[in-house]
Amino acid sequence: MYQFIIPARIRVLSGEVFFDYKGYRYCIGVHEETESVNSISIHDSIVRVPHENEKGFKYDFKAPVQASDNQICCFKEVDGKLDITLLMDTNGVNHKRLSHSSYVTHLKIATESETGLSKDVEARALDALNHFIRVYRYVTKDIAVKEVQYMTGFKPFLICSCHEYSETEIVDIHDKRIYELLSVWKPSADEIKTLQPNNTADKDLPNFQRNTATGVIAYHMSSSDFPDWKVTLTRAYEMASEQDNFSASILQCFIALELALFDMVRSIQPPTGVTLNTYNNVNGLINDAFTKLFGEESDEIKDKIHEVRKVRNKIVHDGYQATPQECSESLKICDEAFNYIDSKT
Repeated sequence: MYQFIIPARIRVLSGEVFFDYKGYRYCIGVHEETESVNSISIHDSIVRVPHENEKGFKYDFKAPVQASDNQICCFKEVDGKLDITLLMDTNGVNHKRLSHSSYVTHLKIATESETGLSKDVEARALDALNHFIRVYRYVTKDIAVKEVQYMTGFKPFLICSCHEYSETEIVDIHDKRIYELLSVWKPSADEIKTLQPNNTADKDLPNFQRNTATGVIAYHMSSSDFPDWKVTLTRAYEMASEQDNFSASILQCFIALELALFDMVRSIQPPTGVTLNTYNNVNGLINDAFTKLFGEESDEIKDKIHEVRKVRNKIVHDGYQATPQECSESLKICDEAFNYIDSKT
């Protein structure tokens, strides 16, 4: 049983879901977000410095040092309540810590192992956590929540517990044993290193519905239906939103669309007469496969996909720099195309 603390809001309804991933059975529990405090401990004094506004002031460090390796996300209870006291005041005398309030979300992942606790089981739990995060980010378009390897300085594993079952107990239902561990075990959280940014609010995600997102996430978790193109599309959103790299974003989203198109042809069985080997490039897929599979009703989405393909070709072959508007429209079209493909497959 592993508990993780994600230094952000996870915008799904609290609850549990079972899922199979890479040959193992897991149960993940998402708990409601709670307040916490992010702190930077500085090995130096913070001092007040002159400011052009006589009524204002600024802070600086007496002997600046690299402090990024000493950020922590604190979560603890005091007399049954969260202690979120901000550790920075305004007198600027000998302070060595900056803090701000934020949110954390607790996740628990339970699984079974014949060998008890080990590095291999921990790696499996982290892999399952990453799978949840990838699905979550695709469904919600919330790119502030990263997979473990992208969380600089952040090790999300906090506490692990192992319960040994007797031979008599082993005959019980597999999922029942996992769920009992998830429900009964109540660890206490201490502190965890993080450099993660604060998450965005629900209102910052267009057309976001928590109930709908929860259902879609549960579907992808429990069905193992999460193809590579969904991961790739999420990366495209990141390139546009976080890096303002609009050309790279279009290239990424079109790669995702190519993957989805080939998956579409692969998943639809004869007697359509359409086989994957028929096409050696995506242009043939768009022009021919859509018509053979879906007829004239697909003409509109085909034309839109070609719009993205033309911008993509300009970027690749002519060194064209895409505009934010072109990027936004390309991402929108790819999303529409994916939904169309999903409805058919």
